[in-house]
Amino acid sequence: MKYRLLISAILPWVSHLVLLVYGFLTLWIGIFYFEPWRDIAHVWVVVRDSPFLDIFGKIPSNSHPFLWFLLVKPLVILGLPYQSSIVLNIVCCIFAVYLLLYKAPLPLWLKICFIFAYPMLYEFTFPGRIYALGILLTFLICSFLTKIKEKPILFATLLALSFQAW
Repeated sequence: MKYRLLISAILPWVSHLVLLVYGFLTLWIGIFYFEPWRDIAHVWVVVRDSPFLDIFGKIPSNSHPFLWFLLVKPLVILGLPYQSSIVLNIVCCIFAVYLLLYKAPLPLWLKICFIFAYPMLYEFTFPGRIYALGILLTFLICSFLTKIKEKPILFATLLALSFQAW
């Protein structure tokens, strides 16, 4: 009986610690050690050198969906450095991890295994592409599955955005 009380008191703190460690680890590696690739730089250059409406014409020849261009454009307008697109991707991944930890009906050990597996630690996180936004939108859609009848417009909007995230 005492052990169950102890475990129920510790579990929320474990989730907080996992989120903190994941956030710190990904931001630290992403900012100081990750070297961006050519296709990441291509999106930044297209967004930087093109007026907003001209980006629409350049989308068919690019490998990234339009939603990523829309998210990177404000970073360029604000004059932020090139690495801010990587930070934006990492922030999307951190929010996805938050949704997984606090909204998913899975055992904590399984959530932790998924969070610290290769795809979540590297493939979706560091390349400044749209993968993290795809994961975030997927987790948001999953969290609203039980509320489709209550919030159909929100669910439809998330679903429509997810078509541009993969």
